[in-house]
Amino acid sequence: MAMDEPVSIETITKLKQQAETISSEGDLESALALLDRAEALAQTLGDPLAMGLVWRGRAHAWQVHSFYETSLEAVNQAVAIYEAHGTPADVAKAQVTAVYKLGVMGRFDEAFALADRIRPHFINDHFFQAVLAENLAPLYRWTSQYKRAIETYEQAWSQFTELAMPLRATHALHNIGVAAREMDDLSLAHDCFMRAYPQYTATNNILAMLKTQFNLARLCVRQNQLQTAMTHLAQARADAEHLPSGSPNVAYVDVYQARVYQALNQPHEAEQLLRRALILFVQSGWQLDIIKTHIELGHLLAESQVLETQAEGLACLEKAAQQLAGLQMPLLSASVQLSQAELLLRLQRTDEAINQAQQAYKLFIKTNLPLRGAQARIVWADCCWRQQPGTARQHYEAALEVIGETIPLLAARCWRGLGRLAQQSGESLAAERAYEQAVQMLNSVRRALGSHQHQAGFLKDKQTITSELLAALHQQPEAAEKLFTWVERFKATSLADLLFRQPLDNNTDANLQSLIGEREEVGAALDRHWSDLTFQSSDSVNELSQRGVAPALRDTHQIETISSLTRHLQLLDAQIAQHQDNAYAWRDGITIDSGHIHSLLDEQTILVSYYATDERLHALTVTQQPGDIRIHALPATWHDVARQWQQTRRRVMRPGSSQPDVQQRLSRLWQMLIAPLESRLQGKARLLILPHRHLFHIPFASLYNDQRQQYLVEIWQPQQAPSATIWAYCRQRKTGKKPPLLLGYPGVRGQANYLEAVSGEVEHLSRLWPQATVLLDEAATRTRFWDAAPGCAIIHLAGHIHYDGDDPLASGMPLADGRWLRASDLYLRYGQLAGATVVLSGCESARVELAGSDVLGLTSAFLYAGATTLVAGLWKVDDVATAVLMQAFYQAFSQGQHVAQALQSAQLHLLHQKSYAHPYYWAPFTLNGGSPHLATV
Repeated sequence: MAMDEPVSIETITKLKQQAETISSEGDLESALALLDRAEALAQTLGDPLAMGLVWRGRAHAWQVHSFYETSLEAVNQAVAIYEAHGTPADVAKAQVTAVYKLGVMGRFDEAFALADRIRPHFINDHFFQAVLAENLAPLYRWTSQYKRAIETYEQAWSQFTELAMPLRATHALHNIGVAAREMDDLSLAHDCFMRAYPQYTATNNILAMLKTQFNLARLCVRQNQLQTAMTHLAQARADAEHLPSGSPNVAYVDVYQARVYQALNQPHEAEQLLRRALILFVQSGWQLDIIKTHIELGHLLAESQVLETQAEGLACLEKAAQQLAGLQMPLLSASVQLSQAELLLRLQRTDEAINQAQQAYKLFIKTNLPLRGAQARIVWADCCWRQQPGTARQHYEAALEVIGETIPLLAARCWRGLGRLAQQSGESLAAERAYEQAVQMLNSVRRALGSHQHQAGFLKDKQTITSELLAALHQQPEAAEKLFTWVERFKATSLADLLFRQPLDNNTDANLQSLIGEREEVGAALDRHWSDLTFQSSDSVNELSQRGVAPALRDTHQIETISSLTRHLQLLDAQIAQHQDNAYAWRDGITIDSGHIHSLLDEQTILVSYYATDERLHALTVTQQPGDIRIHALPATWHDVARQWQQTRRRVMRPGSSQPDVQQRLSRLWQMLIAPLESRLQGKARLLILPHRHLFHIPFASLYNDQRQQYLVEIWQPQQAPSATIWAYCRQRKTGKKPPLLLGYPGVRGQANYLEAVSGEVEHLSRLWPQATVLLDEAATRTRFWDAAPGCAIIHLAGHIHYDGDDPLASGMPLADGRWLRASDLYLRYGQLAGATVVLSGCESARVELAGSDVLGLTSAFLYAGATTLVAGLWKVDDVATAVLMQAFYQAFSQGQHVAQALQSAQLHLLHQKSYAHPYYWAPFTLNGGSPHLATV
């Protein structure tokens, strides 16, 4: 406005409109500053109606930023002015937005009464008819009157369109989508959101863009399209960066990103986001969002295996139920009841769970929400399938009829229930068919996820379906070949799928290049923050306080920053993987079958594949002879084995512990895992072991036969693979042709954790292979590694290797340039290490996270990147003993021995030396993959 422009009501109206526009774009502070200027002009003008305009502008600005009580106070200020100086129509216009504000605060009776009172004043005013409709429609949504809500939004959309007000019309269109989603019309909801977002983008309406992406993500979560949901949430978070710092609208993104993390079995990340969102909602006084977040948090905590955490989850749900008691919101109440039913079922309080599920079902049906009603029926059926199989079957089948394949996870739950009913009645074939349908539903969701970490994490809590299907197969006669096929399908499912993809196209497009560039920046920032930590990564946060308040606060901040950067990195990895998927097709369901496996085994090798059914551990043994597959029932559950190994591990990892005591404990594991197969293994030289769950942590070479007084490695050459399919695939890789790459980074000289033996280890190997590329000390950088590694026959990495149990793909090796070589980096290098035998001469390099049927860590990452074989360690080892073992290993290797034979020779070399005979020194090293001969290297 020009300085010499005369003050008028039009001037103040223009300032009000500018402030409303600025506020809608997310800048509340500037909007309120404009309105303060308008108030000063109104005082100069001396027109009370002009002051009413100012208060209406403030009400709008505060409402846009969800300060509802403050906004309602501003409305009341305007109303008081209009009642004293204006007309009844002016009062009604000032009150129209109060309808929405009262509703969002749960004061529905007041809101509906106010709408009825002011409606007659707008009979001839189409604009305010539309404004009243857009403020009234949410009340119908919140009170579960969805059809009426959509009709009211459509009225607003039509009238704003006729009035040539495209932005207001787009708001109405977006809200039709919200109501459609809530009434389970997912197709209409998706159409509305997709039409609204480009229009918001064209006008740069940041808050609306954010909410539209957020709602698209919510829709995808409902339909189990988790990867697409993450993409929408990434866009929403990018849009939110343009909002003022601390805007509570960002908390919406946190809540639904938490839902995705929960579905991917990353509860720690989900809990962090929900608690952060709850703080923002409480600070803003957003009562409905506080209730919804309590529901989400309760649902998450309910899935814990810890009773105290489950109790906290139940308390969250009860708190939400109490907060809802005074509100007329039956849909939200039913959602709480359904979550309570799920938790009560987990706590085996079946009668209470059935009661809550029944009440939720009735409310969902009453409000015409068939999909949610079907979900309540599934919980109901899960409660009663053992005692009332007929009732359970009726509920499962009715739910399936409603769901179809719309929501695969719910469909999988129904098929699993039907499988359990069939198995309970002895119908093993019907049970197998039902379980197979459940597996197909789960795989349809899993394969839509881009990254291995997300795929494996998704399956982590779904292993009961696997064990139940295998138990059903055990009821069938002559089931060995079928069992082998099914067991193989379930082993390392996601990694096997990923390995069978077509090689990446080196010609990446601009979008992919941008994602990779952003990932490099985030990765560099993550490495810097790790370097800045003032404690070792193995320390706990609680131990920080021992060093004083300042270091504790600094390190806690670093941990929070690292957590945020890690989440960002995971999201980028998933986006990159999804982007790359367009270049090639999945090879659906490829697994090696029982007929093919025999031809890949030689007469000296026997395959041992472990698996579990209903917690009972079994093994399949397979030889070279066609049809020679046998089933072995083992005298333990995998829980028994896990407990025994935990007790044994503490002694194995202490070199000063009594060797006879260690041998006695290792002999118990022999009795559980090897003794039942012993007669079958006689006459073989090599064991190809396919572990199951916790068996990946056990060093099979050290299992002890107390009768023969020999370790397993003294009898056989053990090697491992995540699955026979992956083992066969690794064997097909051609050996690299370039000379070995020897990299050693011992750390910073003078520091306590400096590895003195690393330099000597690498220098000894360089004398064994004079033509090798050597990257030692400051030359051991990440850039030089990737320049030299592709095509090498052998890659030897010596130094500190850190295993991250919370985020296994963050595990890796710090290098000389302050950067890390992480497992997640290797997932961007598909096939670039093709044909290499990789040896990780460092601590815990073979440790993995057991996620579903998959293993996550450096093992899976190097196999994905192309390694044929990986030799790595299970625990923190003595660096001098490791150097001795590596020298013996490569000496045997260079003389043409098979990798498995060379590792056996090296372990026996240490075992037969008094100073290194304890399993601590030689047992941790395992061999994974195809283990070729490398006599030509």
